[in-house]
Amino acid sequence: MRIKKNLFFGATFFLLNLAFDPMAQADNFIASVHEYMLPNGLTLLVRVDRRAPVVMSQVWYQGGSSQERLGQTGVSHFLEHMMYQGTETFPPGELTQLIITNGGEINASTYRDATMYSDFMPKDQLPLIFQLESDRMQNLNFTANQFEKEKNIILDEQRLNIDDQPMGYMFQTLNYVAGMDAPYNNPIIGWMGDIQQLSSQELMNWYHEYYAPNLATVVIVGDVDPDSVYQLAQQYFGDLKEAMPLSIKSYPLLNQTGVTHILIKRPGGVPTLLMSFRVPSIASSQVQQVGFDLDVLRDLLGEMDSSRLQEHVVRGQSLASYIAVYYNPMTRYNTTFTILARPMPNVSLSQLEGAIFDEITRLEQNPPSDDELARVKKYAQSQHLYNLDSLDGQANLLGRLNSIGLPWQLSSDYLLALDSVTRDDLVSTLQLYFNQDNLVDAELMPVGDFSDQAPPMISPALSSSRKVALMNNSEIGEVLL
Repeated sequence: MRIKKNLFFGATFFLLNLAFDPMAQADNFIASVHEYMLPNGLTLLVRVDRRAPVVMSQVWYQGGSSQERLGQTGVSHFLEHMMYQGTETFPPGELTQLIITNGGEINASTYRDATMYSDFMPKDQLPLIFQLESDRMQNLNFTANQFEKEKNIILDEQRLNIDDQPMGYMFQTLNYVAGMDAPYNNPIIGWMGDIQQLSSQELMNWYHEYYAPNLATVVIVGDVDPDSVYQLAQQYFGDLKEAMPLSIKSYPLLNQTGVTHILIKRPGGVPTLLMSFRVPSIASSQVQQVGFDLDVLRDLLGEMDSSRLQEHVVRGQSLASYIAVYYNPMTRYNTTFTILARPMPNVSLSQLEGAIFDEITRLEQNPPSDDELARVKKYAQSQHLYNLDSLDGQANLLGRLNSIGLPWQLSSDYLLALDSVTRDDLVSTLQLYFNQDNLVDAELMPVGDFSDQAPPMISPALSSSRKVALMNNSEIGEVLL
């Protein structure tokens, strides 16, 4: 979406050294959340936060890129663009103008598992938000000219984010290969060939399939009275028609029988290594605790200044100029745990990968002390609380949990789950997932201009549109998360 602003407020890094009680924090969050269900299936979550006379509204639809079929990838993201083109009641541009002129801000995001629309406004404007959101939930209307204009905008996004960004192309390619056993390997923005061929009727079919009250979660956080919000929801959303319920499939984590190597040659950029291990999320794991173990391991290995890779590989051995670790536990299906590293001059990517694996082995053999584990847990918990410091962060967590099939109560139990991680848990998780047989790695090798590079190797089984798409795709979406 067009108008975006960071709504986080308040610095909370002091929490690293603050002795807080996770149980008390959890109880406080739970007590302020109220859940309602309308007769047509719409879920309403309301959390009271009276620090300012404002309200954050988010509408989460269960249609995301993981539900898309080959040939129509990118339809969720495309529809997100079209949702601001207007209805018969509110012509093009009027929705945005009404929000802004009444002191508000708007945003929208397409995710793998859902699409979210947010409105941030003074609290007395909540009826206007509900009027606008309920209207476009079932009365979207756009012209052929608007459709073609947005298509060109999306294609330009692809060229900007991939063709001109070596790291974007690298993450997209790694994600495609590593995500074969879950419906996450297609990019959120879609493949170039699919976007070029999408029709307005396909968008409307997707709209009617997923944009319905029984497939939506409305989250309200702010200075509100929960029962009054429920009455407003009944007034504006209560008469909307339900859609067919979704069929949610499971995708077990398949055994990989050896490391998969990817060599990427792109102009510009610097030599870069990506190491991606295929792992479960909190929702997909048979043992939910594994997701929290991985969350702690992300911070233990790379996210803190005192983490193992930063201390030993970056500063101790001076083998890397930069290391970052990515893991998003909040997905419906299996995901990846990815390490990004850039070598120092005269250090090869293979040498750097070996040093990272040595550090993982050392962590298995020498798990963290009580003090180190306590420090990492406190860091992970403080980051969780930092996200909950804003109305946007609170609503986003509640809506995301509900959209991936997890209870919203986990938003507070998260602190307790992090606190329960043990050294034995970390060692078991490392041994199970962090090995060569479960690794997909990618090496980025800079080359000259585009005329100097050969096209990437593509399976002959792919359709012609997919061949074009694999070479030109763009938006990374949640790949970095």
